Amino acid sequence: AQQRKAELLGEMGEYAEQVKLLEELWNKKKNVQTIKPLFATALRMLAKQDEANELPHLRKANRINPNDVAVIIDLATALLESGDKKSASRLLLDHLIQHDTMEIAEKAFELLCDDPLAAFRTVDKPGYQKTVAGSWLRISLAHKAELTGLAEDGLSAILESNPSTKLWVMRGDWFAEAQQWEQ
Repeated sequence: AQQRKAELLGEMGEYAEQVKLLEELWNKKKNVQTIKPLFATALRMLAKQDEANELPHLRKANRINPNDVAVIIDLATALLESGDKKSASRLLLDHLIQHDTMEIAEKAFELLCDDPLAAFRTVDKPGYQKTVAGSWLRISLAHKAELTGLAEDGLSAILESNPSTKLWVMRGDWFAEAQQWEQ
């Protein structure tokens, strides 16, 4: 009943009350696994309403549910806005080395593309090449750093194992960029 009440509070946008109720349930160890995603989402939504405490709310949400992609992206954004680019990039890259999450890879690219060569050196490790998202980040940074041969070889290799639309569009964009219309 308490969990349902918490869900309704979230639907009404009463995130402070929702967090308070979920925290009580959490502390009583009531249905911890089922309330974990709800609690993390409630904290993430409360962070949007309570900007003065945005980072503490998002950090807590990340501790509760460390694999929640929306929480990770919001926390990285908040860290970046607070001037802590190093922690933001580390958060994204740490997640990306363990999980194949394209949204995280895209956010990491957005964050790292101002110095693509240095960022490429950071992700040019076998751990990032185990997943499609990590490989995508690596080849995107290589392309941005004008390491054309590495980028094209990497894209060809990943297309062999994962011929996704996103990757084919990337290849087409690169050909258009190089004005290789016959390709």
